Amino acid sequence: FCFNWVEKRMVEKNLTQNMSMKIIDRLLQGRTLAAIEYLLVFRSPEPSKIVFDIDFSKSSNIELKSGGLKKRTLIDSDNVEHIQIAYLQVLDLQKPWDLKCSYEWREEVSKPHGSFADESVLSPNVVLITSRVEEANVDAFRYEIVSSKNNDIDFLFDCSQCENMRLMSTCDLCTGVSVKAWEHKYVDTIMVVDPKKSWKLKPKFSWNEFDLKQTWVFGKSTALSCGNDSTDLTMSDPASKVNGKF
Repeated sequence: FCFNWVEKRMVEKNLTQNMSMKIIDRLLQGRTLAAIEYLLVFRSPEPSKIVFDIDFSKSSNIELKSGGLKKRTLIDSDNVEHIQIAYLQVLDLQKPWDLKCSYEWREEVSKPHGSFADESVLSPNVVLITSRVEEANVDAFRYEIVSSKNNDIDFLFDCSQCENMRLMSTCDLCTGVSVKAWEHKYVDTIMVVDPKKSWKLKPKFSWNEFDLKQTWVFGKSTALSCGNDSTDLTMSDPASKVNGKF
């Protein structure tokens, strides 16, 4: 169903010098609250990447339009002046409701010159972040999973097809992590073994998602979706990093 809004009211709260949050109450005739919209507004031209988490789990008779009561938004403020971070709807207008909101955010640290960060969407609201870093003065690649959905994820990481590279946390060629709903989880780092020799980065990864609602009803996890993917990067001349090809 949908509503015809006849009026609205808005308040704005400063979060930082360059960022504020607008809260817009959307009202029906007779000033009955039916929905609440949250927007982030950016006033600075300086680019930054922000991870913003908002949580309404202590509220009652209210739900996000996208489903659930928690949401994570990944924002590149260089490209937007404002962005919607939440849109709540009152479930039953005939019953009382209670709104309790908590939120937190972090700005991504600027990468050093010559590094890169790449985001790959594994499935809707599940992102794999690859960052090029240095560990012990050798090239390395850090992998993280960011989940913005109400499913648990089992993630398997395989570097058996890499050459002159190894996992930093284990002597094995494979590793795995379990990612909870709405979690940002570090997976592992692949690093060059001998920087004087050529190397090849070709990790493979696979994952399964599990429906938490089915887990609660049936007492066991039920696979909701799965997938696999790989990336390929070769450094043929260790003396010249510009020869690395993606």
